[in-house]
Amino acid sequence: MRTGQTRSVAGSVFINYRLDTAGWSVALDETLSRRYGRDHVFRASRSIRPGEDFPDRIIQGIRESAVVLPLIGPGWLARDARGRRRVDEPGDWVRQEITAALTAGIALIPVVVDGAPFPTASELPGEIAPLGRRQYLRLHHRSATTDIRRIVDTISPILMRTHRVGTPLRGAE
Repeated sequence: MRTGQTRSVAGSVFINYRLDTAGWSVALDETLSRRYGRDHVFRASRSIRPGEDFPDRIIQGIRESAVVLPLIGPGWLARDARGRRRVDEPGDWVRQEITAALTAGIALIPVVVDGAPFPTASELPGEIAPLGRRQYLRLHHRSATTDIRRIVDTISPILMRTHRVGTPLRGAE
């Protein structure tokens, strides 16, 4: 692999997000990257290099992950000017990433950001309805340090169980 090239590897974390949680995705990426190494955290806007095939890299990132963290912010189920929700569109990447994780049996831990409502299974398209039945974590600006620590503590055992590369994860020694 060339210097500066980012690739996810088995035992990594995939951060799934919409623009309303982009700032939180960066904060989680930075924290998790310091703990496990940048190659063990996949965030599309950092992990996919210019010129790479976006769909292929997203699917590869999901397949190589041990855990997917969908960040659910206040606008996650919002309707556009025509009354449509993005999550209802089959081509919505957030939906496709969650579907891929569910299909592959990858650990899926929703993270509710800044008091957003958590969608129920009945509010979601059928293929991602199981997301609405998952226990979720919270991430709030008033308790961010504690909340991020809880996220790390929750996913660490999953990463330790599923890590299959030759060297231990940073911080796991």
